[in-house]
Amino acid sequence: MKLTYFGYILLFCFLSSCELLPNPPSEVVQDTVKSNDDTCVWKRFDEPQSAECGIAYWIKYWAMNEAMDWPKRKENIKLLSNSNSDMLRRIILSQGIDTPYQDRLRAQIWAESIMPKLNADMYKFILVAIYRPNLERLEMESALVTLSKTNSRYISRVEQLKNKTLEQAKQIEQLLRIESSIIQTEQEGN
Repeated sequence: MKLTYFGYILLFCFLSSCELLPNPPSEVVQDTVKSNDDTCVWKRFDEPQSAECGIAYWIKYWAMNEAMDWPKRKENIKLLSNSNSDMLRRIILSQGIDTPYQDRLRAQIWAESIMPKLNADMYKFILVAIYRPNLERLEMESALVTLSKTNSRYISRVEQLKNKTLEQAKQIEQLLRIESSIIQTEQEGN
């Protein structure tokens, strides 16, 4: 009996001593977030002191122009040059909800041309925030247009079949009248 108690005490001490051992270092992966102040959005930028180099400038630019309607944004796009900064402005200005399909498609082409010129972080940001959502929207609109055209063709075909069926029904009705009048003539003749 004493031996059993002694065994339990020894087991308890052993188990509680395991908690005193240091834990092995866990492999925690931490993302290092760079300060936006010292990171330029471009891989190579000739004027490092320019506000256009920082991501904060572009986020503010996007937010500032988000509420603008499409005709005004379109006029602003026409005024821009083909420089890298102006191309990024064009892309951002083309992201409004009321932007027509063709203009959004053009913005996708601009994005594809400018994305290799961006640093890795900005490239990922443009890819996730602009390029992929815009691509999905373009694909969805394209599918809707295709379905609409297909639906219109089917409706047209149904209308044609309906008209043809009505014509056939009228012809059958005329034939029945003729047959009825022939039968009536025969019965009167007898």
